Amino acid sequence: ESAMAALPGEPAPDAWYASAMMGRGTLAWYMADLDTLQRCCNKALQVYQVLGDQCGIAQALATLASVPNSSGDADGAEELYRRSLEIRQKIGDRNGIASCLHGLSNAAKMRGDLKNARILLEKSAIIRRESGDLWRLLNALGDLAWYTWDEGDIAAACSLFAELLTGYQKLRSRWGLAYSYENLVI
Repeated sequence: ESAMAALPGEPAPDAWYASAMMGRGTLAWYMADLDTLQRCCNKALQVYQVLGDQCGIAQALATLASVPNSSGDADGAEELYRRSLEIRQKIGDRNGIASCLHGLSNAAKMRGDLKNARILLEKSAIIRRESGDLWRLLNALGDLAWYTWDEGDIAAACSLFAELLTGYQKLRSRWGLAYSYENLVI
């Protein structure tokens, strides 16, 4: 099945088709269906490459990194995140850069390189804070809090968990509040 094949009577796939494939792949990821994620994101990647859509290519590569990331393949995840990061740096996509840094942090953590994982995550959090992307900043801070905990600095970790609580209160996120309270109780 070709990624560029259209249904009979339908126009050739375009950016809308690629976006739909990305959405379908992301939903598959939430259902732990990595095969569908990979198939859909590869289709989207092919369309974005034909269109020359650098932002789409970068997004597809980063989303595809979820496959090796989920299976513990640090090398595979790192390669895809680095390819995405290179494109995002060229086009100036700050939020995309932050996402790739967070992904690279996960790959470093899988390797046991907590020092580099922390550095990458801190860089991601700085960009998120500068851009005002509170939801994704809290995601980075949550991971950073656990790195800090694992390093033995319980007071600093609790401070980060308290910051999470304040942020999730601003977002009115019940899930985030439960997560924050749970971590503060530990």
